[in-house]
Amino acid sequence: NWQQTQQAQATLRLRHINPGRLQKDWPGDLNGDVEAQVSWAGPLQYWARWQLKDSQLRQLPIRSEGQLQGQGEVLSLSSVSLRSGQSVVKLDGQLLPSLALKADLDSQQLNDLWPDLSGQAELQADIRGDWRLPQLQAQGRAKDVRLGALSLGQGSLNAEVSASGAINASASVQDLNVGYQFAEAELQISGQAGDHQIRIVADGEHGRGELQLQGAYDEQALSWQGGLQ
Repeated sequence: NWQQTQQAQATLRLRHINPGRLQKDWPGDLNGDVEAQVSWAGPLQYWARWQLKDSQLRQLPIRSEGQLQGQGEVLSLSSVSLRSGQSVVKLDGQLLPSLALKADLDSQQLNDLWPDLSGQAELQADIRGDWRLPQLQAQGRAKDVRLGALSLGQGSLNAEVSASGAINASASVQDLNVGYQFAEAELQISGQAGDHQIRIVADGEHGRGELQLQGAYDEQALSWQGGLQ
């Protein structure tokens, strides 16, 4: 009796799925399992877990696993990982109603993740709080990155946004080409979300320059505006 049923389960088995039939740049052979359950006996509860194994995508070995789970308004990811070639992406933590999420990227070859991208990158991020203005701690490094005509010799990032909205972020790059060559460039952001300063210093092929802006982020309207100092 469907009216007396208080939960449902489903299992999906993937065998020799070729994404190249839909997108020619992503040929592969995907194999794995997806399981899901939903229960409405009391507060709505649900979960889905998956495992992708013995698979390849763009002639690279690929593996993924993890779990999505929810109860009422709470939605979380647990031990989510994607490994493609020499690149690994990991996610773990809460998505809703507020954030408590950790993310990691370790890629010795970014082309493993996207065909038009090359280089190396590492990123660790901890994101917490309200989606409109979350707390953030992030550190990252990149080397020999190229995307089309854009290129980067090396770069680093450190960023922190506190619970009070205080921002302290810096980024530096060397050998940057965006259609104009820069030997090095630096970006610094400091202040509060609603009133902060942005400083950019760049050493380009035609000289050195500095730019300072005053900015403000409106978390209600989800908009930013600023002007030159």
